[in-house]
Amino acid sequence: MWKKCNINDNYIISDDGFVKSIKTNKILKQKLDKDNYLSVNLSMGKRGNARQVFVHRLVAEAFIPNPENKSLVLHIDNNPVNNCVSNLKWVTPKENVEHSIKIGLKEDDRGNLSCNSKLSLNEISYCRKMYQPRSKLYGCNALAKRFGVSKSTMSYILNNKTYSY
Repeated sequence: MWKKCNINDNYIISDDGFVKSIKTNKILKQKLDKDNYLSVNLSMGKRGNARQVFVHRLVAEAFIPNPENKSLVLHIDNNPVNNCVSNLKWVTPKENVEHSIKIGLKEDDRGNLSCNSKLSLNEISYCRKMYQPRSKLYGCNALAKRFGVSKSTMSYILNNKTYSY
C-alpha cells in the first residue's frame, strides 16, 4: 500500500519502507547512516535543494496515527533497516530508553546503578530514615557532608526526586 509523503507531495511511501518519486515513477535509492538507519534524499524544489530524511520516520508519519504526539519512532525488533509499518511505533524518549534496557541494548544506569553514583541503596535508605529537618547531626547539610555529596543532591534524595524507585 502506498501513501503520499507528508514532507513533499512529489513522493509516495509504501508500508514496507520504499519511497517512490511520482514524477519519475522510480523507487529512490536508500543509504545507511553511521547508526545503520536508512535514509533518502528528497528534492525540495529548486535544483540542488534536497533534504535527507529517515525512511522509518516517513513510514510512521504516513501510516501510524500519533494522537499523543510522541516524538520518536521505535523499531520493535531493534533492526534499523526493517522499516515495515508493523515493526514501527511512536514512543517518547523515556519509552525508547526503557525498550533499550528491556532488550539488553542498554544497561539500566539510573540511581545507584549509575557509574556516577556516590551512594549505595543502603546509604540512601539510611539518609531518608535518619533525616531530621535543621538537625546538626541528621539535617540535610550534615548528611550531605557525611556522604560527600552536595546539599542539593542530598535534598533531591531526601525529597525522592532522585533514587525514587
